[in-house]
Amino acid sequence: MLFASSMADIAPDLGVLVDLLRGDPPQIPVNWKQVMRLARRHGMSPLLHWQLNQESVGLSVPSDISKTLQREYYDAIVQSTMRDREVTQVVAALGEAEVPVLVLKGGALAHTVYPSPTLRPMCDIDIVVREAQFDQASGILERLGYTYQPEPPRRFGPFNTAFTGERSYRRTIGQFSMLMELHCVYSTIEIVRRTSGLTLDTLWARAVPLEIEEVTALSLSPEDQLMHVCLHMSMHG
Repeated sequence: MLFASSMADIAPDLGVLVDLLRGDPPQIPVNWKQVMRLARRHGMSPLLHWQLNQESVGLSVPSDISKTLQREYYDAIVQSTMRDREVTQVVAALGEAEVPVLVLKGGALAHTVYPSPTLRPMCDIDIVVREAQFDQASGILERLGYTYQPEPPRRFGPFNTAFTGERSYRRTIGQFSMLMELHCVYSTIEIVRRTSGLTLDTLWARAVPLEIEEVTALSLSPEDQLMHVCLHMSMHG
């Protein structure tokens, strides 16, 4: 009951946030502090700032909220610029080694469905290479200064890597830290791979070009992208 009550309390504010992100005038008064809290919780502060500055919204935003959103938007620009620089470097290095790259989820969506990559904050970049080139790609990441992040102690690392087809690498530059998730499967969860009806060969065959800065990688086709995002959300909440 407490959970249901708390959801009922925030539901109107969540609806207001959705309206603002769509560029629609809210139908009820805006509780700016609550909307700001929700935007941060869902990683939407940069997009909220951008949308509130479009002429179609026409809302008067309290100065303290406006300044906070602007600061977080500028922070997102820095993060996005550094992130794209790293992805460009990785894709270029893999391309020189003739290792095709599929960029998954946010790394691709930021450059395809958002007005600017800055508006899609993310914690990591997920890239897929073919299984036969997995170790080669790992070596390239390490030569670029990325450090392998071992699995948590509760897992048996080598088995988990083989089972999930995933390795994590991190590179730190000053205060900026980049986590690169290297995959040779489209999902680390076995039940998804067995029940979704998707095969990696099919996904590779339907992949489309993805422009990131001055390099070209691959991303899932729009249909496969939608399926993958839905599957990921259903398994990870």
